[in-house]
Amino acid sequence: MLFSFQTWENSNATGRSQIFDRDGLYTTAFRSRSFTWIPGYYLDDGTWDVCSMSFCQGDHQLSWRGSSEGRGINSTRWEGYEYGDTVVIRCGTVFADPGCPLSREGVTMTAPIYDPPAATTATAAPTETSVGGNSSLSVGVTTSAGQASVVAR
Repeated sequence: MLFSFQTWENSNATGRSQIFDRDGLYTTAFRSRSFTWIPGYYLDDGTWDVCSMSFCQGDHQLSWRGSSEGRGINSTRWEGYEYGDTVVIRCGTVFADPGCPLSREGVTMTAPIYDPPAATTATAAPTETSVGGNSSLSVGVTTSAGQASVVAR
């Protein structure tokens, strides 16, 4: 079963609602005072991953769930925090606490949770060239860490 995370505007699961069904870091469209989590998996590029969610107000975690279904409402457990405004859903090989962002600066509805590692240095050398109407150049790139090469045409 695919996972589903739904937030509501009011603490009794009424009012405006949003449903999140992809992994990522999101800001809610409104101040959310309750949620429902239905655990499951996410299928991406033919791989099956389990997903966990974190419900936050800024960088403060109000709740997180993984393999167990649950419902959260604005209650004494959220003391000092009236609503949630950030959702983090992370999918991987195990259920794990995704945490909350340390800063909301630049956070958008589609901002990634993390960035892939960047290559610090790279070397490139042409492997094939041709001249004429349709010329092409193939370049092999290997990172300093020896990661897989990239070929551009």
